[in-house]
Amino acid sequence: MDFEAIQYEREDGIVIVTLSNPARLNAISVKMSSEIDEVISEIETDQTVRALIFTGGPDAKGRPCFSAGADLTDAAAMAARPAYRLEIQDTTSRLADLPIATIAAVDGICTAGGLEVALAFDIRVVGESLRFGDTHLKTVGFGLGGAGASTRFPRLIGASNAKYFAFTGDLLGHDEALRMGFANRSFPSEQLLDGAKEIARKAAAMSPEGLKITKAHINIGMQMSVNEALRFADQIVPLAAPQTYATSRRMADEFAKGSRDNA
Repeated sequence: MDFEAIQYEREDGIVIVTLSNPARLNAISVKMSSEIDEVISEIETDQTVRALIFTGGPDAKGRPCFSAGADLTDAAAMAARPAYRLEIQDTTSRLADLPIATIAAVDGICTAGGLEVALAFDIRVVGESLRFGDTHLKTVGFGLGGAGASTRFPRLIGASNAKYFAFTGDLLGHDEALRMGFANRSFPSEQLLDGAKEIARKAAAMSPEGLKITKAHINIGMQMSVNEALRFADQIVPLAAPQTYATSRRMADEFAKGSRDNA
């Protein structure tokens, strides 16, 4: 697949996407967003893809960089698409719902929309040059973000920590990322992608149907009470093999409705 704003590679069933807008700190343009959607569509229909890694290419000075967020120089193209904000929300939700293991390898600047992309992944590994935070309130005057900054971030690191980032605009490093739960592992910057690939290979070696149903239950179960999630697990385990994420979501909705009707 040929792209302009991202780099695309495949290694033994693992797709590696590198954000590539070095002059703008890998800021996400309309073109980049569209190309990310193309990759997601491929993965949704290609059962040979077993894991996905997202990372960022170096900035114009050769420093590690994930993404500084939306490319504001592309404002005219964004304005020409009134539903663009909803499209970005859909992109990150599709990333979060992919029925494979997804890993964000994050180093250097990771702010605003770049942070929101990273939050959509199952696993985040970070490099020692990481500077991450939520700069929406500081730069645009409100901290809601276009793709879940005030929704996914507090669920991951806690409401108080998310408020700290939103209210101050501070950027913190890899030690804080590990302590707060934003990151699962930290690597020297030059070893970050290799570390991400190691994790991806381990996940790719698992039963694809087993991983799919486990991910679906964790994601959906987090929205349930403990007892509901336990009972839901009992219902989906015997049917695990044929299930898709969407089917599991429908089962969860039916289960929740039945629980309410019987209350």
